[in-house]
Amino acid sequence: MSLKIGDYQLKYGLMLAPMAGGTDSTFRELCISCGAEFTVSEMVCAKALCYEQRSKKLSAEGYNTAMLARVPQTQMPMSVQIFGSEPEFMAEAAAMIENCSYKGCMSDCAPAAIDINMGCPVRKITSNGEGSALMKDPALAGRIVRAVADAVKAPVTVKIRA
Repeated sequence: MSLKIGDYQLKYGLMLAPMAGGTDSTFRELCISCGAEFTVSEMVCAKALCYEQRSKKLSAEGYNTAMLARVPQTQMPMSVQIFGSEPEFMAEAAAMIENCSYKGCMSDCAPAAIDINMGCPVRKITSNGEGSALMKDPALAGRIVRAVADAVKAPVTVKIRA
């Protein structure tokens, strides 16, 4: 089954699903070596990335969220997954990630796509109305997708749970 995402044609459609705490750079490299044609980063909190940019106190080592959004050229094609419940923060973070225009950026290139997390069931995430909690508010989910899609040129995908 062939699949196309943006400029990338995936011959078999073999993709690594995103998983917080699991799909770090080392794991993505391993999966690529075993045949994954497309990978996705760990979840990046859109609001945290935006707030890190506004902080005057952080040093180069203090950009923890920025580190999660790192896109190495060797792992392309890959997507960066963002999460949040506020369209304006989601759009701002997506644009910064696509343009590699944020403090602490260690990306070699822009991601192939931006993925929006609407599937995480973890209470810490859903209690803030993020992740799978967005499925309870389709209007807000739609505003988030629209805001992100309007903010970037890259394809926008959404992770959901049935």
